[in-house]
Amino acid sequence: MYTNITGQHTQGELKSPTKTNFMQKEEVSKAFWEGSSFYPSYPFVKERRKWEIDYLLKNIPTNAESLLDLGCGNGSTTILLRELTYIKKYWCYDIGAGMLSTIGGNRDSELITKVWDANDGDFNFPETDISISMNMFPCIFNDAVVEGIVKNIQSSVFITRITCRVYRDWE
Repeated sequence: MYTNITGQHTQGELKSPTKTNFMQKEEVSKAFWEGSSFYPSYPFVKERRKWEIDYLLKNIPTNAESLLDLGCGNGSTTILLRELTYIKKYWCYDIGAGMLSTIGGNRDSELITKVWDANDGDFNFPETDISISMNMFPCIFNDAVVEGIVKNIQSSVFITRITCRVYRDWE
């Protein structure tokens, strides 16, 4: 349980559509992850997820109105972004229908969810101001699929988090 930016006590979901300055957003993000039950046995994951949200908040253009989240999982990133940004429309794609059903948060923005498997080759993405994929690429083992996704993103900004990289030049 934590107190959100309006002082309401909540558990696992932010309820206030209030937007605030970055320092307050960092505190909301920290409280959300410390109080969430998404990763109960893995405190290091909560810290990593807080870092990701803080990074996104610093790098999402302030005039962004639409966002595509590929591999959104349980929607925890979307829940916080719906709380802390002015983005009006979200597309959330994930392979797990059950995961998509948990996405909540600020109801002032439109939310479109889609059960989607990257390996099926459906790369018809909506045109959005920003696309993100925080945890999906390490789960894709086919380079052609990764290339198909990246080539078909229709956003001027694409932020992704990957956990491995091939270094060919050691100098």
